[in-house]
Amino acid sequence: MEYNVDPIKFEVIRNALVEATEEMAVALRCSAYSTNVKTRQDFSCAFFDRDLKVVAQAFTQPVHLGSMVELVPRAVHAYVFYTSIHIYGYLISG
Repeated sequence: MEYNVDPIKFEVIRNALVEATEEMAVALRCSAYSTNVKTRQDFSCAFFDRDLKVVAQAFTQPVHLGSMVELVPRAVHAYVFYTSIHIYGYLISG
């Protein structure tokens, strides 16, 4: 399947999503009580699409960059299965 994507529009949207995740990271760090979050930045922030694929991710803790791709879909599927609640969006905080 071939998509006709305007490269300028693509970059504008991509940069906006990445910047939103960076702002989420700043807000989390500034409001944190934990030394691990506040000083070491031991957390991650990301946007996922409806298929739970990463759309944008803040660069905070490099070790988290690869793990969220696997962890979040598994956690969401386990949560939905456990609660039997089928929803269209998720807000994960942790």
